[in-house]
Amino acid sequence: MRDYEKLYHPLQGKTYSLFADRNDPQIYFARIKLLADTFLELYPDERKLLDLVRRAGKNWFFAGLESNGDDRKTLRFIRKTLKQSLSIYTQNVSQHLKSLSLAGRLDATLATTEDKYHLYMLEIELVNRIYAEQFRRSEYKLALIAHCLRDFRDGCRSVKAISRPCARAATKTASSIRAVACSKDTASKRIFP
Repeated sequence: MRDYEKLYHPLQGKTYSLFADRNDPQIYFARIKLLADTFLELYPDERKLLDLVRRAGKNWFFAGLESNGDDRKTLRFIRKTLKQSLSIYTQNVSQHLKSLSLAGRLDATLATTEDKYHLYMLEIELVNRIYAEQFRRSEYKLALIAHCLRDFRDGCRSVKAISRPCARAATKTASSIRAVACSKDTASKRIFP
């Protein structure tokens, strides 16, 4: 049994899953890394590529007006490549969008399209690369835990993944979203409302 099999159990979210049709989320991470590497060959500056991807996530019409011809060509390639490579992870998006009420369709978060999910996946990879060293060197790490991701049962793997003092602090919170800050030695902690 491989290490990840001890840690992960395939989970299909309402719109996407990092497991796709396998039990190994590492395949997703390898794929998004390879895609980012490919796009960086065309657009070598990570920060400029990130800016381009973020602009692409805006309204198609306005993003097109803000981009020059080369950027539009690059964006078309990025979108096409992401769709071909990441659609396996976003199979439930179209069904989710069809199930939304009229009010839900007007909500930008709930009505996130498959194309935007793919752009967000690339954006996350780029942001992680850009800030990786700063994150490693920082004295404090901050975890924002959304209500839907919290599981305070004794066997919860997510609580065990963070330090015991931080986990104890996190489980004492009652609000929907809490931030837990831990120092390197996890001796000091603070909970933010």
